[in-house]
Amino acid sequence: MRAIALFPMVVLAAFGLAESATAAETTLKQVKLEGVVYANYAWDLSDGALDKNGFDIQRMYLIAQENLAEKVAFRMTMGIYQNTKEAIADTTGATKYGYYKGWAVRLKHAYVTFKEVFPRADVSFGMVDLPWVPFEEKIFQHRFVSTVFMDTEKKLTSTDLGVTLRGALPQSYGEYHVAVMNGETYAAPEVNKFKDYHARVTIVPAPGNATLKGLRLSAFGNFNDRNTDQRNTRAVAYASYEHARFTIAGGNWWVGDEAAPHAATVRSGGPSVYGLVKFTPKTWAMARWDQFDPNKDKVDDGWNRTIAGVGVQLADGVKLFLDVQAKRFEKETTANRNTTVAFGHFEIKY
Repeated sequence: MRAIALFPMVVLAAFGLAESATAAETTLKQVKLEGVVYANYAWDLSDGALDKNGFDIQRMYLIAQENLAEKVAFRMTMGIYQNTKEAIADTTGATKYGYYKGWAVRLKHAYVTFKEVFPRADVSFGMVDLPWVPFEEKIFQHRFVSTVFMDTEKKLTSTDLGVTLRGALPQSYGEYHVAVMNGETYAAPEVNKFKDYHARVTIVPAPGNATLKGLRLSAFGNFNDRNTDQRNTRAVAYASYEHARFTIAGGNWWVGDEAAPHAATVRSGGPSVYGLVKFTPKTWAMARWDQFDPNKDKVDDGWNRTIAGVGVQLADGVKLFLDVQAKRFEKETTANRNTTVAFGHFEIKY
């Protein structure tokens, strides 16, 4: 708790907030501090689970943002989570990336953005948001309930170290977002010379039409060479429609992974669809369905996931979502058991 309490002081010291000579400088150098907590109560209803239940804090994020200059901004996010991974020993017997099973702090964002480097386009450098996962999370609106499809299946992540270019298309017809990254995610350092390439294009077909302006069509592609003659690829075609009273979205994923140089490509992927209906400004229902095939050259090895529930905003910055999440395998085995878990999820912003 002392480490968490010290975080804002460390941020303020790092940014060097002091009395500015003018009111304009004071506004420019002001640091914005905010955060969010994802917490839940889970009750496992699966066969053989023996009514296992418990409270958990999935994530806590502490965010600092500052405008360094008129067109230069900085953001840092610290993520607090419960580490459950064992220490990893290398071939010499020394421990790598090993730490205790408890609460840990790691960097999620640390980047500077240079605005309007090109017409309607910004460049960001550092540990930055990637083009797809944060984009889909904004449509999904329930990151405190679940990660999005490809993040859940460990095929994509949200941030990495590198450089991105993000810009708007003319006359509000959409946007594009491209990135060149290390490819090791925010949780590990670079291990070789190869890089990870991402590109997303989102088209708004009718930005001036009151009915159709919420329609967006998106395409995304990613490839990275893990080694010489070892390439992984991801691609999606995705459509979404956002309205004041409801949201619908969905797409189909194509994934290719090569486990080693010259290895055969394992093709996987599948569809994911999502819907939300608002009953009132503070109450709603949401459902999502994913279907994942881990190897399209095999049969009966896939599964589907269903998330469904209702939510209420209890206060400004506080949401409660009551849901059931079920995972069903095409062929249930001892290793792949069907699961059903009931949740009470909380999102607390401050």
